[in-house]
Amino acid sequence: MQHAVALSGEEEENRVQSTALEDEDSSPTRPTKSEPIKLTLSYTWWAIKSLFHLLRPSTIRQGYTQARQMTFKDMIKGFYSLLIKCIQLIFLIIFYAFRYVEMKIHNE
Repeated sequence: MQHAVALSGEEEENRVQSTALEDEDSSPTRPTKSEPIKLTLSYTWWAIKSLFHLLRPSTIRQGYTQARQMTFKDMIKGFYSLLIKCIQLIFLIIFYAFRYVEMKIHNE
């Protein structure tokens, strides 16, 4: 019985692989409309996981002990690098927003 279940699982896996290969071969040069959405959802999911990683009690405790060991000069450097990263993020958001608007204008 277990052998029959294993065979049926293998057959189903082969069907999934063959349909995936057929999909890839059908349009290798043109991206589908769902690819940007999938990419956005992937980045969003990664960001959510990273946020929950940062909010774990052990991570918070480690950051607190690290901050207690820093000098005032180290804290200023840290805040300055954080400011630079925030500015880069804002420019990145603006850049992709303009790119999105431009793409929408050209597609209409």
